[in-house]
Formats: sequence, C-alpha cells, structure tokens
Amino acid sequence: MVVDTQQHTATIERELEQQGYEILALAGEGMLGTVYQAKRKKDDRTVALKLLRSTGGATAIQLQNEFRLLHSLDHPQLAEVVEYGVTESGTPFMVMAWIDGKPLAREHFIGKNGEFDSQAFAKCIYDLTGALHYLHVKSIVHGDLKPGNILARTKSDGSVEATIMDFGLSNRTGSNGAGLTGTFEYMAPELIRGEDSQPIADLYALGCILYEIAAGTPPFTHEKPLEILKQHLNDAP
Repeated sequence: MVVDTQQHTATIERELEQQGYEILALAGEGMLGTVYQAKRKKDDRTVALKLLRSTGGATAIQLQNEFRLLHSLDHPQLAEVVEYGVTESGTPFMVMAWIDGKPLAREHFIGKNGEFDSQAFAKCIYDLTGALHYLHVKSIVHGDLKPGNILARTKSDGSVEATIMDFGLSNRTGSNGAGLTGTFEYMAPELIRGEDSQPIADLYALGCILYEIAAGTPPFTHEKPLEILKQHLNDAP
C-alpha cells in the first residue's frame, strides 16, 4: 500500500493541534518513532514531541504506567518528560523538554586552544554515569544509548552540559534489521546474544561512546553492520 506522506503528515499535525500542540519542524526519525519540535499552545513552551511508531505489544495501561514513571523522574542530565497522551487515531506520544544541543561528540571537548579538555571530559563522564545510576536504581534501562541520544553543548566556562534523551521506552518499542533492539556500534554482547537488557548494557554502550570521543572513532566499525556485532562478541577494541 502506498502512503501519501504529505496527507499523513497533515493528519498528524491536525491531531496534535487538537491536543494543544503546534508542529514547528521535523526534528528526527528513528526506530522508536518520529520526533517533532513543537510549541505547546497553552504556554508557548517549545518541546520535543515524540510519536511512537510501535508500542511493542504493550497495552494502553502498561504505557500509561511507564509514562507516569518517566514523568516522575528528576535529574539534571535527563530530559524532562513534560506529559504524554494519545492522538485521535490511537498513536501514543510523549512530550519532553526541548534541548538546544548537538549529539555528544569529540568536538564538544576541544578547547579554544585546539586541545582536548580532559577535565571537561572527566566531568561529563561523572555526570552521565550518575544519570544512568539514577535510572537503574528505578529499574529503568535505556537500551539504546548512543551519541544521538545524548544532546550536549559547551558552556562559556568550557564545561560540557549533556542530557540523555529517549530513556525508558527503548527496550519496548522498535527493533533494527536483525531483530535486535539498539544501535550496532554501541550494542552490548549480551544483547547481541538475545539476552534481556540489563543496566550493564547501558554502561557498555556509554563506554563505546566515550571511547569514540577519546579515540575519534567507535571501538568497532565495518562496512557490513553484522560484522560489527561479531566484533563486539569476539574482538578487543
């Protein structure tokens, strides 16, 4: 079946308009769904509005309970979950604080003198591991930690402010081409083996991200994605 993309987008915008949101721009698309930059009309607040592509078989009650838990989180390195709802056509959506930043990368730690700022890097590691600990204590596993899910900006004092996005729903919704949940370059071996996602998998993914920042390249790369999975299982960086 051929889907009229423009008509579909217009329908989504109309339904979100009914929910009190004005779509400003398409911010990104991934295996979890589509993210829009939007404005909440009741207070003109700019937000990130994510439409979930799939609920992974979760019931409406399960989704509501999970959204309620995410809404209760309060940590400076976690994007605030503002609210959640369901469109007229039955598509669940989550509204998060809009973060002005770029995917976490080595460039964030290059100072004005052109040198790598190891102190800012160490502070960022401390902040991100603290945020993951906060999630894990609450039995929340991110499941798809990658640079694109960590938005960062370099402040005037040289420190890097990083915010984790898309936490909490990653294990339930979507899968990649191999039937695995996550991003190949940052996927823990136990996930590749089909085991349940545990907090240690988030720490492994963070380790891959930090390796990429420090070394300038991910620990494992290959033109064939499945070869990357084999490297995670069998090779050292």
